[in-house]
Amino acid sequence: MLYLAVSMCYIFLIVALLLNCNINVYAMAVGFLATAYVIAVEFRKRRHHEQQNFN
Repeated sequence: MLYLAVSMCYIFLIVALLLNCNINVYAMAVGFLATAYVIAVEFRKRRHHEQQNFN
């Protein structure tokens, strides 16, 4: 899931660079922040799960 979010982020950035004459900067920023949020949530879940397994 984490790798999927990272790859989606890279694909989004590449598409934004290719279409930067048509894309809205605010939409790009919102998409990037949403992807970063998903990555952070997944990382926190995975870390919490590892801590539970350790205990």
